[in-house]
Amino acid sequence: MPHSPQTTIPTAAGSNGRTALAILVLGLLCLSVYGNSLHAPFVYDDILNIAQNPHIRMREISPASLTDIFQSRSANRPLANFSFAINYHLHRLDVRGYHIVNWIIHWINGVLIFLLTRRTLGLLKKDLPWAPLLTAA
Repeated sequence: MPHSPQTTIPTAAGSNGRTALAILVLGLLCLSVYGNSLHAPFVYDDILNIAQNPHIRMREISPASLTDIFQSRSANRPLANFSFAINYHLHRLDVRGYHIVNWIIHWINGVLIFLLTRRTLGLLKKDLPWAPLLTAA
């Protein structure tokens, strides 16, 4: 009986160094794009959703303060309001904290896009080593 080659799906094993480098590159790319915003003021919808929004003024983490988040004028954005409330609890209206969290969120999403693209290409048995990083960037 002829021996058939075993097909395998590429995994992260053996590519940990490249993955770490890609994550670092994505972080530096996000930092280069958002780094100059650390001292920028609130603009556009930040004014209504953060600076002038009494519903995110969480001074303590309690059920009542968490419920108040959903009374916000932008109640259809509960995750964003929760993020703003936690930021307010930690930083009050210091814009740097909000921008650092925004940078981290973008970095995490870039890493997730990188991993999803790499996994999808692996399932399709496509050897496009730069595609996941370029897609995430």
